[in-house]
Amino acid sequence: MCFPYAGGNAVNFQLLARELAPQGVAVSAVELPGHDISRPDEPLEDVVAIARRVVRELPDGPVMLWGHCAGGTYAIEAARLLEIAGRPADRVFIGALLLEDPAELRRESTEVTALTNREITARLRGDSVYVELDMFKAERSEQVGHAYRHDVCSTNDYLLSLQDTPRPPRLTTPVEVVVTADDPTTREPQQRYKLWEQAAGSVALYSFDEGGHYFVRTRAPDVAALVAARCPRA
Repeated sequence: MCFPYAGGNAVNFQLLARELAPQGVAVSAVELPGHDISRPDEPLEDVVAIARRVVRELPDGPVMLWGHCAGGTYAIEAARLLEIAGRPADRVFIGALLLEDPAELRRESTEVTALTNREITARLRGDSVYVELDMFKAERSEQVGHAYRHDVCSTNDYLLSLQDTPRPPRLTTPVEVVVTADDPTTREPQQRYKLWEQAAGSVALYSFDEGGHYFVRTRAPDVAALVAARCPRA
């Protein structure tokens, strides 16, 4: 089960699904409320509400969770809820996200809040992963900018609450932090990935040599190989 990055949607994991299908691994991805351009009036929801909805809809059986960047917060919360329900996930992958200190999280939220929807969309167009924005009408681009701002602020609020809670209960589910060496948002991963131990008791790091921030698309075959290698076998 995959959770998309800020402003993203289920399509972000289409390449990964194609790569894993021949290996017998089914990939499902979350279409976040308010992100579907065909449903512009659908209300946006926070991290906990989304995780609750996903957990309710998950079928029985083994499951691994992948959250990319902002999506990592949904994956962490879903794993927590699954543990409470007595059916823990086999593994949580956090792609392209290291835990920032509270001051940086607040700074990022303030910065993105000050931008208009069109200013956000213009920034996203600068990255090839958002090339589909060029096909959108102006009002659709406005929706992407609105969703992106919400995702950044709501997931940062979740991470702030995670760090503000005195001795929060940690996950027993293994967590694997996955980064690339050329992603500037995850600098110094060898030192910083262990900050996720605030949320989980078992945290490991895996790094690709390149692939950028959105490597779940740019390095889909390699991501698929990593996931398949961690997949529980009957």
